[in-house]
Amino acid sequence: LVDHCREYERGGGEAKIPEAVLRRIIADKQRVNVDVFSDARVFTDPGTTRHHIGLHPDILSLIATNRGFPRWVEDIKRDVTKRLSSSSKAHVAIYCRSGKHRSVACAWFLQHFCKSEGWSCEVSHLCKSSWRNTCRGECAECRVPSERSAQREKAAS
Repeated sequence: LVDHCREYERGGGEAKIPEAVLRRIIADKQRVNVDVFSDARVFTDPGTTRHHIGLHPDILSLIATNRGFPRWVEDIKRDVTKRLSSSSKAHVAIYCRSGKHRSVACAWFLQHFCKSEGWSCEVSHLCKSSWRNTCRGECAECRVPSERSAQREKAAS
């Protein structure tokens, strides 16, 4: 998505990405038919924590306290539940501009919600190979579990 967002001001948060383009991008990364798309660009991109990934407790807190978070939760729960009413699986693609912060954090929240519903949830970060200039989730704060696991769990509640 970085290429599609480059020509927009503010990193492309306002860019409308057609579903066909999203499907092509996902197909290039992984052979899976996506059932639900979720745009994580509605959340603020983290500034001071940009050298971490979305598992950092401060990034999770930033998203969880965003005024749009309750709506995002309602929307994704509705869409996943709808899909699961007619299928045993739901492939969900959560995207942002570069796949390091917002989409990673939102995937963590989705996984947490699925577990609370008693559903199994497997997360695969398709942009993991482009997590350059980040801790790649290996630092003491982003690693799961970490010294800040309690703060991470608080963000989910």
